[in-house]
Amino acid sequence: MTKDQIIPIFFATDDRYVPYLGVAIKSITENCHPMFKYQVHVLNTGLNKQNMDKIKTLETDFLKIEFNDISNKIAAIKATLDENLRDYYSDAIFYRIFIPSMFPQYDRAIYLDCDIVVIGDISRMFFTDIKGNYLASVLDEVAPSNPVLVKYVEKAVGVPINQYFCSGVILFDLLAMREHQIEHKFIGLLNKYNFDTIAPDQDYLNVICKNKVYYLHQGWDRQANKRKYNDDIYIVHYNMFRKPWLYKKVPYESYFWQYAAMTPFYNDILKTRDSFTKEQKAANIKGARKMIYSCSMMLQNPITFKSILDKMSIEEALEMPTVKNLEELSIPERIEQFEKLGGEFFNTDVLIDPPTKPLKNVDYLKKNPIHKIQAWIANSIAKSYRKKLKKQLNVKIEGVENLKDLKTGAILTHNHFSTADSIPVYWAINEIKPKRKMWTIVREGNWNMPGLTGFFLKHSNTLPISENYHNMVNLDKAITKLLNKKDIIVIYPEQAMWPDYRKPRPQKLGAFTYAFKNDVPVIPCFTTVNDKNEFTIHVMPLIYPDKTLNRKLGAIKMRDQNYECFVKKYEEVYGKKLEYACDKNNKK
Repeated sequence: MTKDQIIPIFFATDDRYVPYLGVAIKSITENCHPMFKYQVHVLNTGLNKQNMDKIKTLETDFLKIEFNDISNKIAAIKATLDENLRDYYSDAIFYRIFIPSMFPQYDRAIYLDCDIVVIGDISRMFFTDIKGNYLASVLDEVAPSNPVLVKYVEKAVGVPINQYFCSGVILFDLLAMREHQIEHKFIGLLNKYNFDTIAPDQDYLNVICKNKVYYLHQGWDRQANKRKYNDDIYIVHYNMFRKPWLYKKVPYESYFWQYAAMTPFYNDILKTRDSFTKEQKAANIKGARKMIYSCSMMLQNPITFKSILDKMSIEEALEMPTVKNLEELSIPERIEQFEKLGGEFFNTDVLIDPPTKPLKNVDYLKKNPIHKIQAWIANSIAKSYRKKLKKQLNVKIEGVENLKDLKTGAILTHNHFSTADSIPVYWAINEIKPKRKMWTIVREGNWNMPGLTGFFLKHSNTLPISENYHNMVNLDKAITKLLNKKDIIVIYPEQAMWPDYRKPRPQKLGAFTYAFKNDVPVIPCFTTVNDKNEFTIHVMPLIYPDKTLNRKLGAIKMRDQNYECFVKKYEEVYGKKLEYACDKNNKK
């Protein structure tokens, strides 16, 4: 530690955040130790000259500011970076990951988000002994505050919540980052998997640096929330939506305005706060709710950090075939690959769906007169087609007597091995319960396919799962209404279709949650195929909800019973014990 020691401090910004960058830099100059030299680097992809000139006025004898254009560095992966962003971020959040390779002159460096103020001597953080770890940071305060976020961190990101750090304030050991190729791993995972994330930079860093993080005192990243805190504060972080330039009465806002008043941006920041409308505030609230809903949806995605990296190292994961290069494999090869991986991959599609647009305002129950006419046309043609197909196909139906005592609506489960496997199921239901309507849960992409196929998928009694929160609320209501009318709803608990795959696969909870919630039975149907390509649909005894259990445990019990039915029928018909390739791998 010498007087000539340079302390490099990095920020990343675009023009929108320059005023708050100015406040952050001013807070550093007002609190740092003048015996050291501070070099501020502003990572960007092009800034307004007027903004840069204003920032340069904040330089002192001991703190210099340099603007570093990172455009060329990220050019090759910019499209992928942008694809990974949520609507409240810019790709500036990723720039921190490139610091080690872009600045080889430094052995360690501090990275700070722009929405902070420093109220302690930042050199104390810089000289912290981080015990050979890749970086030092502070535990995140946002994620532990919400059960859905906790589940997302632990089940999707794959990091224990008590190890999940906030990436807004970081002390990097750049030597270690280079040695262990953190940037290479990041680009590799991004290009190969492009995991769906809530906090992209933060999640990637948490995963890649897992178990190699030194946790700093909470005061080095005290976030602006109302939870009790009675310890020292060195940095205040106005994280997420709690920005003093948008709202009044933000915790610790006095620090922000103290330093803002010392910058050439003060009046502009005041105008921003005073012009922030009720509509914009409502949009922020909506954004927060959307984020939580997005977490729930991401937990349903089989391709997550945890599902991949629980089974292998990052290096091994980068060598594996993925959804991104499935085109290079035949469908049987994809199935073979996914069965070897097991876990969530059992519920991953081996078919590559065409890109589709999110659905809006789905009319699930066909209340619109036009939709009602379209549904009548589609269902009439489909009924005629099913009759014609029944004469051509050799399909046996066994166990229809199990439906005789069905007095209510029901959820019908089936092994999903064909695009047309719901047709024989329709015959089975129609044979014993001809007056019951049958509906099928489908994916969003299937429902809005173009052409004649899309017309039938959209109007032939199908109920699409959607990314849109309001659609999912309406789907839930529609399912309840249809079950109350004693209709039957087909849900494939295996979730994804594996063409010609004979084995039953592990099942998701959705179908059984709907059954338990609406107090209706599940109809387990399992289809087998013999050497002559003759199909047999096995309708097995109804599974009723155990109402002595709560919803989650009740749904789990129904799912386990359903899966046991499938396994038992598979082993009985094919005369061999059910075994997956991943079971063999685990035994090695």
